[in-house]
Amino acid sequence: MNAHIFKTAAIAAAALLMLSCGQRKDPSLVLHYNFEDVQGNVVKDASGSGVDATMLNGAKIADLGGYKVLNLAEETSYLDMGAKAGQLLSTLEDFTVSVYYRTDVNPRFPGYGYFVWMFSTEEFCGPQTGRYFAYRINEQRVETSVGGYNNESIIMKRARSETGKWIHVLYTQDDELGVLYIDGELIGTNDSMPELTQNFAQAPTFNWLGRPAFKGDNYLHDSCIADFRIYSRALEAEEIEKLAAFAGQLNSI
Repeated sequence: MNAHIFKTAAIAAAALLMLSCGQRKDPSLVLHYNFEDVQGNVVKDASGSGVDATMLNGAKIADLGGYKVLNLAEETSYLDMGAKAGQLLSTLEDFTVSVYYRTDVNPRFPGYGYFVWMFSTEEFCGPQTGRYFAYRINEQRVETSVGGYNNESIIMKRARSETGKWIHVLYTQDDELGVLYIDGELIGTNDSMPELTQNFAQAPTFNWLGRPAFKGDNYLHDSCIADFRIYSRALEAEEIEKLAAFAGQLNSI
């Protein structure tokens, strides 16, 4: 590794360290996987909420210039966030989800999985069964269902994700108003998104990064995930811009 790469890696790692330290003091940060504290195949929750996760099916931690990311290299690799993550999510009225990902797959459009996050009441949802909250990259689409894939409320870019670069996804919801940002750009809004506290009266049990809740769908393989966060409030514009800007730091490594 040459001196330039060392320098950009150090800059990126330092920038995220500053970002993380500032955000960890925010009591609204209720779940945070920065993949820094890993014991065996267990990923510790850096927020302090104790929602630890488990790497399965070949999922592992990769070092990116001194910064740790989740590597989903295998066909069925994923991170199991466990039932406790669903219990936490089901209590949130206003909230934000923030994550970075990089993929080398060319996901088929418009279906077939490729979920970054999935919170579901069923292991395998159907056209009328299973309540879930998820994001998938083949339509760059956030979706909440009150009962199967025929009953979804969505916001989407309706385009395949770019490959070979880090992308930041951020979704906020205030009451029923959902807002989706990709790399800091406002993609769309929906003022009829189901509130999680109502939709998840039964807390979702199947809560994953990289795995679908539909039979036959693809896992998010040949991809990496970085810095997954959930806040118990809708973030402000300045905070969203700050998080989005770090994708550029990751891409400079």
